[in-house]
Amino acid sequence: MVNFKYSLLAAAVVAGLSATAVNADRLTECSNSSQKIVSTLRADLLSANKSEKITPKRKALKKFKSKPSRRHAPSVFTKDVTEEAIYDCSFAFLTEGSETEPAAIELDDWDNIPEEIIGEENYGFGGQGIMQAGGSVYVPFEYIEDPDDDFAWEMEGMLWTPDVYEPMTAVIELDAKIVNSDEYPTEELWIYASDYSDLLDNNYKEIGADWTHVTITLDCTSFVPESEDDSYYFTIFADNGADIVIKNVVIKGEKAPVSIPVAQDYTDYTGTSFTANWSAVENATGYYLTVYNFDIDTKKVTTTFLDKQFTAETSYTVTGLTPGNFYAYNVCATDGSYTSAASNTILVCELASPTNVTITPSDDNKSLNFSWEPSAGANYYVLTAASTQNVTSGQTVTLVNADFSSITSNGTVANPEESDYWYESVDELPGWRFNLGCMAEGAFGFMDNAYYTAMTGLTASLGSMDYDLSNIKDGKVNVSIEAASPGNGMLAGLLAFNPDEEKYDVGSAYGTPGVVPEDYETYNFSLTGATDKTQFLFVTNSVDGSDGALLIRTLKITAEAAADGKVGIPVGTVETADTQGVLTKEIEKGVTYTASVVPYFVDDEGYILAAGQPSETATYTADENGVESVAADADETSAHYFNLQGQPVENPAKGSVVIKVTNKGASKIIF
Repeated sequence: MVNFKYSLLAAAVVAGLSATAVNADRLTECSNSSQKIVSTLRADLLSANKSEKITPKRKALKKFKSKPSRRHAPSVFTKDVTEEAIYDCSFAFLTEGSETEPAAIELDDWDNIPEEIIGEENYGFGGQGIMQAGGSVYVPFEYIEDPDDDFAWEMEGMLWTPDVYEPMTAVIELDAKIVNSDEYPTEELWIYASDYSDLLDNNYKEIGADWTHVTITLDCTSFVPESEDDSYYFTIFADNGADIVIKNVVIKGEKAPVSIPVAQDYTDYTGTSFTANWSAVENATGYYLTVYNFDIDTKKVTTTFLDKQFTAETSYTVTGLTPGNFYAYNVCATDGSYTSAASNTILVCELASPTNVTITPSDDNKSLNFSWEPSAGANYYVLTAASTQNVTSGQTVTLVNADFSSITSNGTVANPEESDYWYESVDELPGWRFNLGCMAEGAFGFMDNAYYTAMTGLTASLGSMDYDLSNIKDGKVNVSIEAASPGNGMLAGLLAFNPDEEKYDVGSAYGTPGVVPEDYETYNFSLTGATDKTQFLFVTNSVDGSDGALLIRTLKITAEAAADGKVGIPVGTVETADTQGVLTKEIEKGVTYTASVVPYFVDDEGYILAAGQPSETATYTADENGVESVAADADETSAHYFNLQGQPVENPAKGSVVIKVTNKGASKIIF
């Protein structure tokens, strides 16, 4: 099993498809992005002069449940930042209960206020432990999330606002008061802005037993969206001991004179220079570029290499670099009187391709050993191995034949056992990866996790590495899958690499007619569009937007060869910080094995900061006559080697077929 946070299998959220009307375009975002994973430098690495984070004070130590999945408002509900209200919610629709005896709000996924209650105009308000209180929302100081749990935690009550998509100076207004408390005559009400970079908190406002109109201004101009889907929200809670009720929440915002630019990948790196690039900003008269020295050992910036270099262009050539050193840069926009916050940060480094990649079989011919020379600056490597098999015209080729029926697990289809890893590979499917893997008795699968999807944009899936299917008749494969689900459908797709656009396009797709039942059922279908770089992808198809799972007992994929030629099938991957690795694989006679290594620079938590170019492909061909297994014995004497004619061989050439003689007997091996 592998725990690599930016693993090479990436899949986008796909839902709402049917067998009769499969919208294949919705699979186009699902691809193996191993050729182009280069993540921008995470903001928390720029800690050289970073001020201490301000956090609300806590009366007592309690478990703080961070906001889980946020159902992002669709683009039709995205509001422009103006001085007028972006969101205005009175909560008058929460008609049940009272301030002293609040009533429950039925849970709908992760949002505590169902969409059908709040309506489109209030889409996205939610909370943790909140209840309805006769025209207002009740926010407890603390509550027990699961009273039946023997190890239940006290959780903080919170109200969450809808998402905001632009940097702004935010003004949040609301009416609040404390309830059900004689012990705490006053209460501290907090509002803070939160995205995945932890925007700064504000000072608290004091409220009492009477309705108090609260106005808080937050500077959220430091929010740096890295895509159009990035957003943040506001969390409202009390922190003194009493419960509170809230109504009439209004959010207003004022844009900064110029927006924050988006730093883009550098170009024209020579070792002593590079060109920094960034997006243009409306109303900007110029930009300030800052370049930092970056320490690869601490993975943080150290000193400033170039301080606030002004330019009116959207690129600048930085010179005077020391070859082999790492650098980082960000940029601010200005209109002459106002300067924006800094953009995202780009790491500047060139990782050399690994060299001298070798493939050798183990003595017992049950595994492949790989080694390579280190790449300067790299601290992690991903090796991809494949086998190339000879096929004849009309031959039926088995591409996949996985059977999970021997798996033992306490999980069931209705309640599968979750994996401890986001990504997981299994022996039954070499070269494939389960995203959000799960298990049930006799089955392996994947299950949606709303929190993970909100954090990454990825959904539960099963996907393959590249197959070379250029010699497959009509580009067609036949799929037979035995699957079950607690209520989700299944969508399967064949993805073919588009070299012109450097992305994977959907060849064809298949969607189950409705949900997959809890009793295992076999689905047979064909997919077309296979090429020399082909991947397979399976995802859950949620009917109602809720979490779900798909369990697989068997999976078989076959195809017919168009002519005499070859078919390439993935063997697996090795992910390691070393410069060597092993893959368990029965070595087949006459089969050619290939391998290529990509270098990465990752932080201490496994996030990719930079990726290099893959190595040249190494090859190894097993002898056509086959190789006999050698019994492993730690006590055997030193081996002597002879060629197939019986002549002694003192130093056999790597890859040659020889006779190995020890005190345990003689065996034919590949050296």
